Amino acid sequence: MSRESALPLALSIVTLAVYAQVIHFDFVFLDDPAYVLWNPHVTEGLSLDGIGWAFTTGALTNWHPVTWLSHMIDVEVFGLAPGGPHAINLLLHLINTLLLFGILRRLTGRPGPSGLVAAVFALHPLHVETVAWISERKDLLATVFGLCSLWLWIGWVEKRGRKAYAGALFCFALSLMSKPMLVTLPFLILLLDYWPLHRERERWRLLSEKLPFFALSLVSSVVTWTVQARGGAVTSVNALSVGDRIENAAVSYAHYLGKAIWPANLSALYPHPALPGGEPLTPASVWAATVLLAVIAGLALRRRYLLVGYLWFLGLLVPVIGLVQVGLQGFADRYMYLPLVGLGIMLAWAGAEVAGRSARLRPLLRGAAMLLVAALAAGSFVQTRHWRNSEALFRHSLAVAPGAWMLHMNLGRALSESERFDEAIEEHRAALRIHPKSLTARRNLASALLAVDRTEEAVAECRRGLEQDPDDANLHFLLGRILTRTGRYDAAVAPLGRAAASFRKDARVQGTLALALLGRGDLEMAIQQYRLALELNPLDPALHRGLGRALADSGQREEAIARYREALRLDPGRADIARELAIVFSGKASIRRPPSQTPSRP
Repeated sequence: MSRESALPLALSIVTLAVYAQVIHFDFVFLDDPAYVLWNPHVTEGLSLDGIGWAFTTGALTNWHPVTWLSHMIDVEVFGLAPGGPHAINLLLHLINTLLLFGILRRLTGRPGPSGLVAAVFALHPLHVETVAWISERKDLLATVFGLCSLWLWIGWVEKRGRKAYAGALFCFALSLMSKPMLVTLPFLILLLDYWPLHRERERWRLLSEKLPFFALSLVSSVVTWTVQARGGAVTSVNALSVGDRIENAAVSYAHYLGKAIWPANLSALYPHPALPGGEPLTPASVWAATVLLAVIAGLALRRRYLLVGYLWFLGLLVPVIGLVQVGLQGFADRYMYLPLVGLGIMLAWAGAEVAGRSARLRPLLRGAAMLLVAALAAGSFVQTRHWRNSEALFRHSLAVAPGAWMLHMNLGRALSESERFDEAIEEHRAALRIHPKSLTARRNLASALLAVDRTEEAVAECRRGLEQDPDDANLHFLLGRILTRTGRYDAAVAPLGRAAASFRKDARVQGTLALALLGRGDLEMAIQQYRLALELNPLDPALHRGLGRALADSGQREEAIARYREALRLDPGRADIARELAIVFSGKASIRRPPSQTPSRP
């Protein structure tokens, strides 16, 4: 076996050995429920309706239809088990590794440095987040299609075939429809024209041939900005000044350099220094970061490969460096997935240049490279284990970034799912101590309190939240649900009415309002509301049961019987439903009390 064929094989074996553990991991309470578990369009698998939704939705403040389709295909093939999606993520990472090696080998004719760059890419602990997190499928897909675009582009440069050019453009479009991270790909191709292709003499041609790529980048940027702005994900200048953004960008670049060199203490979230939970930046740290970046830039001017590698690193991070702030993070490990390649190029080709000058140093440099790869593999193996479930991930991340209030909140949600409500309450309270204005943390705290029947405390938390934002429909719904559960139907109707006006297509909200109306004896309005809820979710037995009760109390016995029978058909073996059906059959006018069951999650 030749050295060139042995390198990809070795890369594959080591990558699989490090990451194979992920197939036994669970979903985590960090976007996974929203992307997969609780998303009805995804949980139905691949369908025409789902495909149409994928191409038209701005859900989760992103337009990435290819990513949605990949999650639907996962469900179609594997169901809702997490092992399959984790295996697909690992496979995509392996494909990216081999594509990267092939591209660098093809561009430079140097298998050794190309293999080292691919090994660093495959095994660096900064990439664990992208591989082990199911919701980061979008980065993996965007990179696969981006690298395929580069591969085809190289083919076009070599042979000028129209099919290769069209294929490169098509793959670039698929990359942008997976995640718009690679909007800077046209600039990256220009860098490769400078080194290693040495095409810079054809300046105007180089620009003109890339105009369709720049056009796609522009369209993607506009779409992304529009979707994220409408979804409320873009932080306003009032909340985060331009100065804060620039300072954080400089320090973030320095952070990425530091984590690339010493990838320890990695967290799923690093709070932005100017937002709740973040550590404020000092003038000294900003100046130090700026000077560091400038010094490296000066050194990079000495060699083409250094300049291209450094600009690769800087340029690919531009969309996520925080000049347009989206989310709560100051920086994120996942953003280094492809930008890290630029630093790998600087390292590998610098080592190759030194080895070319000194035969004595070659064995030493080879040994250093092998030790580096082994250290990265060991670090990634350990880091990957932190992603095995939500509790392990969040507890580890909070040890690194204790001010990350969202991690406290998500840990609380995970503990609630395990019915460890007392621990969940403490985590939600910790989140609120860091960020008292978080309505999401307050809602989650109220829900956990409700789960352990601390209803008055739950009501108080809802009211505190509504003092901050009287229009928060989620808080109105939660307050109304608590009041309904405790039999305070008159008080529940008003907040539930506010929630129902906002969530017109949510059967659970509409059904809970119907239950409150039934509880206070407003039979006509309850019947109308139940019918509306059943139009939204005709398969919910609780809604059929509630409508049956309302119809029975209003004297519409025949239809009431039909509704109870449908409830039993949808939920067989329910003794309480059967008992109420028997009462209606007996001809009694009242069931005495409304059904205790609230509508289930749609």
